[in-house]
Amino acid sequence: MRPLFMPRRVVISNAFSLVVMDAARNWLRHLPFFVPALGSMGVALLMGGATATAAWIATEVLHAEATQASVIHVYIRDDASAAQTDALTSRLKSRAGVLSVVFVSKDQALAQASTRPGLKDLAASAGTNPFPASLDIRASNLSVLSSLDTLARHDPAVDSAYPTSYDAGAYSRVANVLGYGIGGALLLVLMLAVVAIAVTTGGIRAAILTRRDEIRVMRLVGSRPWMIKGPFLVEGALTGLAAGLAAALILVPATIALVSASQHSLVPLAPGLSPLTALQVGWLVPAAGMLLGMLASSIGLKKLPA
Repeated sequence: MRPLFMPRRVVISNAFSLVVMDAARNWLRHLPFFVPALGSMGVALLMGGATATAAWIATEVLHAEATQASVIHVYIRDDASAAQTDALTSRLKSRAGVLSVVFVSKDQALAQASTRPGLKDLAASAGTNPFPASLDIRASNLSVLSSLDTLARHDPAVDSAYPTSYDAGAYSRVANVLGYGIGGALLLVLMLAVVAIAVTTGGIRAAILTRRDEIRVMRLVGSRPWMIKGPFLVEGALTGLAAGLAAALILVPATIALVSASQHSLVPLAPGLSPLTALQVGWLVPAAGMLLGMLASSIGLKKLPA
């Protein structure tokens, strides 16, 4: 007598129907158990996505600040002679740690400013070119900037009212503020995630209790552990997916609106952020929700009814 043989395709189809399709139907049937979990997890995922977006912006801001921190602008007087400017340029180039010194004329400064939102209109309303010529010095490290500032600010070619762009504590202040802000937001997200996991675990356990007779029967007929636990893991994943999709529907439009507002502001609100970044965060949030839901389900499954 030939042994029964079931094609692999049929086995996979049956397993998918048992674990995924039945879990989806049971999830919809027991949806009231998961409503609190959907709310708490949705808030946690929304905060997590917002924090991830803020962290991206903070990284771009710090990168820009780090780049700008190694550059000092020395502003030249309008009546400074070419000889005075050349002499200052030579002295600056001779200093250790200076990588380059580039002269930027008033017209070039105006052209650069015109590419930034708001500054073009500001220049037009002034009637004249308000931007001074400058020497842009790029240094190899931040430690030499103080000596360059000291050398330049008392030179006769330099504007005495506003000699340089050097600010010793600017970068450290920005880094500290952003670091504390992101750290606080991450702590809040972690607390919300713990609450969401606890609430989702409660919903999973309630669903398990309503099907305890079904679980006992499955054990009696020799069902494998994955056949029993798999549907509950899927239900947790569906809870996280639904909460993540709801959070993404709020987060993505809000991020795109922020990108649009940043493009029309004098100071960019979200440097480096683009609609593509918003969409990337948008799909990461539901994915994180599914993982969070499965984690909550696995905790709830530790106390299956005997």
